[in-house]
Amino acid sequence: MGLTANGCSRDDGKPEVISVTGIVEKIDVHKGEIVVRYTSAKQNKELTGIALLTPETEVIVSGAISRADEIRPGEKVVGEVRVEKKGSERTFVALKITITRAEPIATGEQP
Repeated sequence: MGLTANGCSRDDGKPEVISVTGIVEKIDVHKGEIVVRYTSAKQNKELTGIALLTPETEVIVSGAISRADEIRPGEKVVGEVRVEKKGSERTFVALKITITRAEPIATGEQP
């Protein structure tokens, strides 16, 4: 799969925002974390990253405003992530998470 993370490298200590496309490995709303498997364009290899979920994290599922607890492992996710640097430490904060689900298959009764 062509999963990517794109962003400009900055060393001025100011947060940067990167775009990440990947697969949700795990979501833990109680800890406020989402784990995503993605391919780093810069390193050209598959990585797993953890981003913090905050009350300000915008979650969109199939075009509708949603909640983080509605995200499921295995779903393709596109996210905007703020990278906060403090020395050699990096913290990733999810600003926006977008998931597009296929339409559900109708399983209703026939008349």
